[in-house]
Amino acid sequence: APAPQGRRARLLIERAATRAAVADLLAGQGWTPVGADAQTVDDLLVFDCTAAGAELGQLLALRNSPEQPVLVLSGGEPGARPVLPPDLAEECANGLEFITRPLAPLALGRALTRLGLPAADARAGDDCWDVPEEFRGAHVLVAEDNPVNQVVIGGLLHKAGIRVTLAENGREAVARALAPPAPIDMVLMDVQMPELDGIEATRQLRARGYAGPIVAVSAGAGVAEQTRCREAGMNDFLAKPIDADELWGLFTCWIRPRNGEIAAAAPETAEARFLGNQTVLDQARQAFRNQHAHDAQRLRGLLATGDGAALARLAHSLKGAAATLGAHPVTRLAAALEHTPSEPLLAELEAALADFLAGIPGGPA
Repeated sequence: APAPQGRRARLLIERAATRAAVADLLAGQGWTPVGADAQTVDDLLVFDCTAAGAELGQLLALRNSPEQPVLVLSGGEPGARPVLPPDLAEECANGLEFITRPLAPLALGRALTRLGLPAADARAGDDCWDVPEEFRGAHVLVAEDNPVNQVVIGGLLHKAGIRVTLAENGREAVARALAPPAPIDMVLMDVQMPELDGIEATRQLRARGYAGPIVAVSAGAGVAEQTRCREAGMNDFLAKPIDADELWGLFTCWIRPRNGEIAAAAPETAEARFLGNQTVLDQARQAFRNQHAHDAQRLRGLLATGDGAALARLAHSLKGAAATLGAHPVTRLAAALEHTPSEPLLAELEAALADFLAGIPGGPA
């Protein structure tokens, strides 16, 4: 596809820091960002929206034409989309993409590609930026009956030097996850499989003592589906079609780097995730500091009051933001605290978070 040299992106973003970060990311991929009052026709409309319904509808009315592509910056979980009223959902069926904060070039490049607007920077589609090194040597069980999905997931894992064991149904998954001598570091469990589905396979694994992370893989990304998976004993959720960024984010949350030398290289992994753009990486770190510097105190208060649901939400948010920036100790501890609230875990997380914040330029929050 041709590079978008000369294409213009109109930014309707109120917060100056967010607007500057998005402008820098777009410029790095061959776009010309323009302000909200630009009068010329633009190829892309970008706005920040954390709510659904009327607010989104009003912003969509600012398009130059019904066909103009729109990129929406939203909060929430990676890949989350607001629930739209039926009339608006029909209008937004094409030409609309959501991208969650904090932003990264890989995710932006993929969103633009889905809109039919590929990036000018060839690196945005280069596989070398997609494959982390810190999990090389891990052993992952992929329970998936679809041959295409086996190839896609297995190919990504093999590129990262990860050993893959395949299971084509739930019965095979249970047997191979528990088979000695090679330990399984993670199970990627398709929810819908023949003979024994992923839900029942997970229940059996937990009953038989498998304590490693089990990640649900399903096209049904609704709340009810995710609730069923968690109640069965699954730790996290990966939606189909598989997004490489989300896959590696799960590994960051649930698998430790293979040795201390690789763990020490985590900042390089963060820079690679931001395509070497130090300005955007610095902005992302500052945004993390502004948003999460006091999370340990907030978590301590929620632990004291026994508000487990709010504590899990806050720990999950911290986990995702830390994973984006390669803050591996914070990510692992926040993930553990999300599912097992305790004072010792919180004390470890507080120390890890303080260490990470100390390395962000600008002094203490």
